Formats: sequence, structure tokens, C-alpha cells
Amino acid sequence: MSNYSRFNSSCKSDTNHVLIQNNNEYILETKLLYVSSNDRDTSKWPKSNDFEIMCPQSYTNVQSLKLVDIQLPNNLYNISNHLQNNKMRMVYDGASPVIVVPDGLYTPNLLERALEYLLNTAAGTNTITVEYNQVTNKFYFKSSLGSVKFDFTSNADLSYNVACPKNRISSVTNDINVYGQYANWGLGALMGFEKEVYSFETVTNNNDFVWESSGNTGFIGDFSGVVSPNMANLFGDNNILIELEKYNSIDELTPYITSMLDNSGICASYTKEYSDNSVYLKGRITQIKNSSYYRKDNFDRSAKMDYNGSINNAFAKIPMANNATYGEHGYSGNRIMDSAGNNLSNQSEYHPPVDKISKMRFRFRYHNGLLVDFQNMPITFTIEISHLRNDFKR
Repeated sequence: MSNYSRFNSSCKSDTNHVLIQNNNEYILETKLLYVSSNDRDTSKWPKSNDFEIMCPQSYTNVQSLKLVDIQLPNNLYNISNHLQNNKMRMVYDGASPVIVVPDGLYTPNLLERALEYLLNTAAGTNTITVEYNQVTNKFYFKSSLGSVKFDFTSNADLSYNVACPKNRISSVTNDINVYGQYANWGLGALMGFEKEVYSFETVTNNNDFVWESSGNTGFIGDFSGVVSPNMANLFGDNNILIELEKYNSIDELTPYITSMLDNSGICASYTKEYSDNSVYLKGRITQIKNSSYYRKDNFDRSAKMDYNGSINNAFAKIPMANNATYGEHGYSGNRIMDSAGNNLSNQSEYHPPVDKISKMRFRFRYHNGLLVDFQNMPITFTIEISHLRNDFKR
């Protein structure tokens, strides 16, 4: 062994060969990759929220990936069947019609007008008025019909077609029961209501101040109807998460849920696909790989899941501000974001470096797991690839 040691002393420390010196030197090289969802193979990836690309070259010894900038459509729907937040149940005169708000991008004032029309149509009357108060940020429903109720206690008959037995985020149909969430659980939550029954009755001693652009100001006073107990938030979760298959680095908590079982008693009221490194409450949850749904025999109806999380579950987080411009032709334009001006949480580092990256698969979703519905509008972004290039000395 001593005969070999004198050769090792003259060689590079990163080689085990005793005769040949390793003269390799590596240079950190940065490349920019421009990606457009329009360039995807639409026969395999029909929607722009989930697609794969083949890189123009193979990137070797990749040390980090970073989202430099991104351009997203600015007119994403905030109320839709896909988001499971466009329906509510009204009880009136022995009937329980389901009010369905057409999919779209709504401001509070636009929703106010839509609901007033839909509620009066369902009740066969014109005595229901809906008012949004810009001062209190609450919705006021007024009517002399004392038998009217809003029932937010269940979503069992709202026909959202949650495909619980599949429970794949990539499924074409919705596979997450949004109603099981603690927050942003549906249309009622967006308007500021809880999961309760609200009866139209006399609201007294109401000192809420109101200001209208028409010039009407003053206190609302007593009225017959109902007011949302909490402030409205029509845009729910304003963040979009990008997944980059195999190369995610962001850990994520799971949204709190109020019950592990939905009304069918078969599947969990909230489900989400987790990584193999997910954190679970010991003794409570059984993970079924690549399926992540929970059977009734794992829980009793009172069981709750207070805490859960997933490791390496996203590549970048995109904060979406509600700054779309509403003009004569509705909302328009794109939202352009860059890492310097918008504080994008987007860099992933790999130790040791990734040997080779020749393709990338991107998925755009919300925190609750639902894929973003871009209405097939295009997405463009730039990925910065830092990799070690072998600069062999000749």
C-alpha cells in the first residue's frame, strides 16, 4: 500500500486512480430556457395547466433551477364549477332550489347583481335585493319574504361530481371536496358566511355605514333579511403553485379540514396527493400510494386531521394580486411577474447536482390541490438553469 500512496499524493484528491491525474475543472454555467405552453404536444397535454416539454438540449450536472419570470392570464375565474364555489342552496316556500352562479370573474358588485337576479328568479318574485357594502365589505340580503333561508350546512346535492374513488390531482374531473376545507369552502365562504343556516329575519340596531358612488351615504338601519357575519373575500387563495416533477423543493402544510369523512361516509372530505415523505399523525392515517384517499374503516366520523404536510411538493409560488383592469369588454390583459420585482419564491438547489435533465413537466395548482383553470390561455415563463460544465484541460 505504501508504494501506491506516493502516487496519490501527486494526484487530485477527487480521484482514486493511482497513476492518472484528474485534470478536470468545472465551470458554473447559466442558461436560460424560455417555455411557452403553446409549444406543448396538445395530443398528450390538452390543457395548459399540466404539460411536459423536451428540452432543446440535455443539461448535465444541474446545480440549481430558478423561475426568472412568468406571464399569466389576468382574467382567471374566481367563481366557477371547477373551483366548487358557484352554488348555494336557498330554502323558500317548501322548496330548496340550488342557485348556480355562471362561471366567471366577479367583483363584489357584479356578484351582487347576479345573485339578485338569480334569487328572485328562483323564488318567483322581485322583492329580494342584494347589496354589497364597500365600507364593511359585507353582503346584505333584504326581503319582506320572511320564510327565506340560506342553507350552507352541506354540499351533498350541489352536483360538483367529486371523483372520490380516484383521488388523483391530475384527473380530468374534480377530485377534491372543497367543502371539507376550513376556509374558502364555497360561495358562502367567499361572501363571508359560515357553514350554517341563515333565516331572513328583522335585523335591528344595524349601525353599519354605507357609501355609494352615486352619492348615497348614511347608516343602513333596520331591515328584514340577513347580513354576512364576516367580510367578503371573492378571490380566496391568491397564490398559484408550480410543480416541476422530480425537482420540487418547497415544503407545504395541508389545509385544515373539519372532518375526515364526507356525507357519503366513504371517503375523506378533503384529499390531496402527497409525496413519499409526507408527515402524518401516527396511528391515524393510512397512506395508499399514488391514491391518497382514506377508507371509512380508518376513522370514526368525529376524527379530524389537524396537521399534515408534504415535503418537496412545489417548485415555485406565484403571488397573484387582484389588479385586473375591468373595462368596456370586461377583464383583460396578462399579469407579468419577475423574480426581482415580485419576490417570487422560486429557486431550487440540488446537492449533489442532478446528473441530467432532458425534459420537464409543469403543473399549476392552488394550495388545496385543484389545478388552475386557465381556460386554455397561454402561459410563458423563463427557467434559469445553473449547471457545472466540464472544462477539460488539453
